[in-house]
Amino acid sequence: MSTLEKYNSIDALLDIWEKEFRTEIERFVRDGIVCTEEYEHPHVLFVTRDMNIGSNTKEKLDLRKELRDTGSGWKTWNNAARWSIALRTGNEIYPQEINRRTEMRKVAVVNIKKQAGKASASKKELQDAAKLYGSYTLREIELCDPQIIICGGLGNAGILKKHIFKELSSEWLKLPAVNFDSVWWYYWVNINGKQVPVIDFCHPQVPHFKGKRGHNGLLEPLYREMLNFRKEFLEK
Repeated sequence: MSTLEKYNSIDALLDIWEKEFRTEIERFVRDGIVCTEEYEHPHVLFVTRDMNIGSNTKEKLDLRKELRDTGSGWKTWNNAARWSIALRTGNEIYPQEINRRTEMRKVAVVNIKKQAGKASASKKELQDAAKLYGSYTLREIELCDPQIIICGGLGNAGILKKHIFKELSSEWLKLPAVNFDSVWWYYWVNINGKQVPVIDFCHPQVPHFKGKRGHNGLLEPLYREMLNFRKEFLEK
């Protein structure tokens, strides 16, 4: 048993994580399963870069609580909530109007970098964070027990593979996109004895992709990509 396997709850893990890295992490952000009581099968885990606090608040930072209480920022979490519906329910009707507070309570969210950030995090910052406390991130993901992992931000899946999952992951594979002239890169990772797909995907706040914008051109097609992920990885 590794040192971290003795932590059987996310909160216990976060407590020791924050304590052990209090020098390196000035503003520690807690995350993970948003609402344990409403965490639905299939377990969907979104891996993002960091939490954008947007201010100098001195309050304790807990992304889970913010998502439960307010749904957090709409620009990111409206789309994540839509994607959650596609993956969990397979509903073919694109939900243009969304209650992100309700939907985000049913999933898990893990940030690669636990230090609170601003508008964006550089690739180097994410790599440094993954190298520094990647074993903690791996244990948190194990405790989330996902059935599919969506990496929100192209390149994030590669950081997980290289610095966190390492030998637990397969080679890179590709799945043709159904609505874009593109492919989605993914791999499998052994989590809690089962093979889980890790998909390198757009950030939920993406303003355009392959020249497409807006609900009809971009957001609904991205929703349908998630429906295809459900068929490929969760229904077979």
